Amino acid sequence: MNRYRSPATTRLLTLTAAALMLSAPALAQQSPPAAAPISPERMQQLAAMRAEAAKLRPDSAGRGPGGQEPARYTELRDALRAQPEAEFTLQRVPIHPDLRELEKQIPSVRPIDHTRHPGYGQPLLSHFVGTVGSDLAVRGSSVGISIDPALAEFILEGSRWEIEEAKSMIQSMLPAYRHRINEVKASEDRAAENARRQELEAFKAKSVTIDWPGGKLSELVKQVRAQVFCNVVLGEATVGDIAVPALSVSSMEPEVFFSMLQTLPFPEGRRISVALVNRKSIDPSSKDRDHWELNGLPAITIVPVAEPAREPVRQVLDLRSLDSEESRASLIEAIEFAMQAGGFTDTVKIRFHEPSKLLFVQGPPQAVELVHAIVDATKAK
Repeated sequence: MNRYRSPATTRLLTLTAAALMLSAPALAQQSPPAAAPISPERMQQLAAMRAEAAKLRPDSAGRGPGGQEPARYTELRDALRAQPEAEFTLQRVPIHPDLRELEKQIPSVRPIDHTRHPGYGQPLLSHFVGTVGSDLAVRGSSVGISIDPALAEFILEGSRWEIEEAKSMIQSMLPAYRHRINEVKASEDRAAENARRQELEAFKAKSVTIDWPGGKLSELVKQVRAQVFCNVVLGEATVGDIAVPALSVSSMEPEVFFSMLQTLPFPEGRRISVALVNRKSIDPSSKDRDHWELNGLPAITIVPVAEPAREPVRQVLDLRSLDSEESRASLIEAIEFAMQAGGFTDTVKIRFHEPSKLLFVQGPPQAVELVHAIVDATKAK
């Protein structure tokens, strides 16, 4: 046999061997081929084995349902573990965009009866994972599901076939879960809207809404009392006769409404003062401390404000146009009668100087104005 090799052939063989030696480590480090997908029939078969094993699961004393050693359970358990699809693995599954969008709309899920735990709330993604995990646990699955919020992924750990089962359940449960969460959210929104509406109606029932054309304060108090229950006390009989100008208000608490009257311009410069009296009482029979303190309706007291003393006004009136002594005497008599009728007798001083026919008047502005009006009326005759 001729073993002669040409130099070109030897060089080619050497290069080929060197290439194989360099590529050998890289080939050894390559990942194993991906596992073949598990058929639905195979998934059903594995689930049936797990379900049968779950029925035979021993109790804490190591006894099966019939009190016997669970030999069949051990057999099924070992058989499941030996299946090629039962290899332990970890997979990352992207969170579905619909679920992420739902999380933006409803970040937190609360119990339906959240009045017992008003501060409780669970993140929506955690609630979804818990819901899926509960259903898987009922089937006997031992898959663990966690959340990677940074990458928006679910992390699934367990046997390969149970992970496939969990992935399928996540996909199938999402539409019904989204629908139910939206139903609960809509129900909560309706309840909140009803609560706001009832609160508004309750406020309106305790508020004053009135278009007042103007009139006596006593009539205004009567009209407000006919609309809303309130305690209004007129401190003096005369305060009810004060003329209140026209006004219009809507949804104002009685205390605020009557306090507001203090700012109005009343005729003749009159003013009122409004005081609120609110007594807090204790109900010792109540076991609930939150209801010990009972607030009654405040009493609204309205009293007139005394006018500050004013400097007296002095005027000199010329009576020379009244040429007869009788007419001048009649004028002075009329002035004295008016002062007495108006209650100015003690505050007005009137003197008539006969040589100059001048009438000197000193007193409150209202009284001096009244004297001036009487003189003008007498001269006009």
